[in-house]
Amino acid sequence: MRSEEVVSNGRMVLIFKGRNASDPLYRESCHYWSLLTDSLLDLVSEGIVKESDVDSFNLPCNKTTVNFVVSLSRK
Repeated sequence: MRSEEVVSNGRMVLIFKGRNASDPLYRESCHYWSLLTDSLLDLVSEGIVKESDVDSFNLPCNKTTVNFVVSLSRK
């Protein structure tokens, strides 16, 4: 359960990003992963984050379509 992963004084990143394509592996979805990777590696090189923390970093991701969000909002 996610509640077991939450720790006192921990950090959480919430990114809300939708997608236009129905295929979740469509190339438009990869840009944010590249930005996140670059950012984490910069934090390691600056000594702010340990490399072992990046290696164990877990980021659940669910990118939904506009149609799905609209259907949820109408319920």
